[in-house]
Amino acid sequence: MVVPHQYLYERKAFLPSRFNGDHKRFYTPRSLLAEVEESLPLAAYRIRSLRDIDDGFNYATQPEDAPEGAYEIELVLEKIQCPRYVTALTGLKASEKIVEAYADLLADLIRFMESKEEASANRARGALMALPLPPFQRLRRYFSPGDERAKATSVLKTLLAGYAFDEKFYLASNADVAEGANPQQKSAGLDHYVNHGYFEGRRALRGTSLFD
Repeated sequence: MVVPHQYLYERKAFLPSRFNGDHKRFYTPRSLLAEVEESLPLAAYRIRSLRDIDDGFNYATQPEDAPEGAYEIELVLEKIQCPRYVTALTGLKASEKIVEAYADLLADLIRFMESKEEASANRARGALMALPLPPFQRLRRYFSPGDERAKATSVLKTLLAGYAFDEKFYLASNADVAEGANPQQKSAGLDHYVNHGYFEGRRALRGTSLFD
C-alpha cells in the first residue's frame, strides 16, 4: 500500500489537507503501521518493507506550496498462515496499548511542563501514576533518540520513586549494586534503580510482570 507522507506531502500538523480535500487521515510510517497492526489478524502477516519514498523531493519548497517530487510511504505485507503459537500472543496487544497510553501521557506531561501549565501537568502526572510502569525498552520506541528521548528519561526519573519498589529484593538480585552500596544508605537500591536500573531493564519487584 502507498499513502502520502504527512511530513512530505501535507507538511502540517492537523487536517484538513492543503492540497486534497478527500484526505481523511495524515500518515507517518508509525501511524500507518499502527493502523495495519490494529486491523489485521495477529501474526497472520509479515512486514516485508516499510519505507519513505522521497525521490526527487524538493525540501526547499515551503509548506504552503505544492510538493515537488515523490512524497509517499510504501508498506509491503505478505499474508502467511497463522502459526499455532498465536494464542500465546493474545496478551501482547493489550500490554502494548498500555505502553502506548503511557507514552502519550508522558509526552503530554513533558509538553505541559515546558509550557508551565501546572494544573494540566499535575493531571497528566496523576494519570501516569495510575498506569502500570512499562519497561523502558518498550517505552523508548515512542521517543526519538536524542533530545526527545532525553527529555522523556529526565521526567521518568522524577516519577520512578513513586512506584512500588522492593529494596531488599533489588539488592539481593543485583550483586553489583549491593557491593557498591553504602551500608548507611537505606535507599541505595532505589537510587540506583531510578538513575540506572530501570533504564537497564532491571526489576524493581519480585514476581511476574504484566509486560512479560
